[in-house]
Amino acid sequence: MNDNILLNIIKLRIAVYFQGCNANQWKSIESNDASTLLEYIFPKTGRLAYYNLILEQMRTLHREYIPAGQYFLFNMPVQFEEKMLNYLKNHPEHTMKSLVADPEAFISSWATVACDNSLSPVNVGAIKDNDMELLLRVVAVYYKAAFENHSYCYPYFS
Repeated sequence: MNDNILLNIIKLRIAVYFQGCNANQWKSIESNDASTLLEYIFPKTGRLAYYNLILEQMRTLHREYIPAGQYFLFNMPVQFEEKMLNYLKNHPEHTMKSLVADPEAFISSWATVACDNSLSPVNVGAIKDNDMELLLRVVAVYYKAAFENHSYCYPYFS
């Protein structure tokens, strides 16, 4: 998996998290100023701690809706998660807020494929290195619909 795909997965994660907060799908951890606190406590790794805190919150929320044992945007195979974390470690210039200035616009720019509407969790296919861009576009479509319709049609992978 190339760095461009890794960065796009990270950006989509961040955009979905912040847009979900804006759409009142879940609570923002930033309301307690979590990023500032984590950067204070962990000066060298605060942004990675903040990223992992977002991931854990999203995993917990999504597991309420997505069938057990399935991968989804915030819970991918271990080798993908390791590559993304290493990417962030090697690119300290990337912060969660600097990567995606406008979450709604970012999701809309990726939601460019036609998909059936769903009001419940939906299987979008298998994770494959060579199809990740298309899969991310499908994921963006379903999250965009979830936020617009105030539904829980969260996508997951087979």
